[in-house]
Amino acid sequence: MDKYFALSREELTEIAVKYLQQYADENLGGSAYRTQAFNYMYSGLSVSCADMLVLLQNEFKSRRYRPVLFELQFKDGNKAELPDITGGDTSEQLTFDDITQVSDEDNESEALRVLPLKTTELSIPPLRIKLNDRMTVAITGIVDRADMFRSEGGNEYIRIVDYKTGGHSFKLSNAMYGVNTQMLVYLIALCDANPNVYPGGVSYLTAKMTEASPTESGLLALLANGHLPSDMCVADEDTRMEMEQFAERYARAVAAPADSVNAKKLMPKDDAQPTPAQFEKLRKEILEQTENVLKRLYKGDIQAVPTIYTEEGKAGQQKSCMYCRYKAVCGNQDLHGVVVDEEITERKLGISKKKKAAKKGAENPEATAFENNPAVSETKPDEPKTSGVKKGKSKKTSDEPEESWFIGEIK
Repeated sequence: MDKYFALSREELTEIAVKYLQQYADENLGGSAYRTQAFNYMYSGLSVSCADMLVLLQNEFKSRRYRPVLFELQFKDGNKAELPDITGGDTSEQLTFDDITQVSDEDNESEALRVLPLKTTELSIPPLRIKLNDRMTVAITGIVDRADMFRSEGGNEYIRIVDYKTGGHSFKLSNAMYGVNTQMLVYLIALCDANPNVYPGGVSYLTAKMTEASPTESGLLALLANGHLPSDMCVADEDTRMEMEQFAERYARAVAAPADSVNAKKLMPKDDAQPTPAQFEKLRKEILEQTENVLKRLYKGDIQAVPTIYTEEGKAGQQKSCMYCRYKAVCGNQDLHGVVVDEEITERKLGISKKKKAAKKGAENPEATAFENNPAVSETKPDEPKTSGVKKGKSKKTSDEPEESWFIGEIK
């Protein structure tokens, strides 16, 4: 990683051009069959790739997590040897020796000290869910990347990284209803198969063209503003320390006087930091929900009951139907659905309203004092709760979802 840290943007761009050209020659028919228009558009990917490589440079300089596996495939009998994340590994996964040579004198990396992993191999089997005595379903898939770090206390953590071409935001209440749980399923499968490794979380990394400026400081600031991480962190003492160190160091590395980058923006949202106990409840809920869905499918019940939820960065209510290519065939996407109820989620996870209010008060004492003012609250009548479903012909007088509608039991 030290050699990677020392590479300039120009060198990273050359690397991107080299491998994009190699991929095109091997998989896209060779240059003789490509039009000038295609070559022009394809060459633009090198800019986007260099942006991503620079972004990753500065991220890993600022944190203890290190990439250990790429294109991680969950299948029977699959095992993977882990590299030496301290920099002594010579495997092809993490070395740039075949691309460029950087002398130790030129290496001025200020990365955090990374402790070696005790784990040398990971088992990567599919997640198996037993439906009955005759049927067991194996959930397979491929993960873009897996990172690990070892804490000062000796605990080892793993997180799943998913590259997204568009924005994505994790929300605990949505996950409890089965929304965006694919990466969580992979994380559960990894940790179940490797009990000595603790779940660290999930990271969604935006990969898109950024129109970055040519100067280094402007580039880093623009990348940070355009590619703010969207993470879920299983927050215990070790992971919280790693997370806070990363946010502080990364913000200092990329911030310029005119930038709005700060450590708080780089931290996972409050509703994306479950404690280990809450994550265990989330794990059980996801597995139970997946089992129930599979049982319904096995019985031939394919009724579509979409989930209605909100997601940061996306306007209005979201529905699973929005991303389904068969919604025109189904025809019922506007008739009904299961509405995410955050109060039910809080009860399931044991989140205390008093703790939430205390935390909110610490962050914004004036707002809390205003809300708790009897004179203010008495002048404002209580408003009935609604599910937030848009009004339509099929809208009922009360859309409040019953608790029995909670994930795993859709009616």
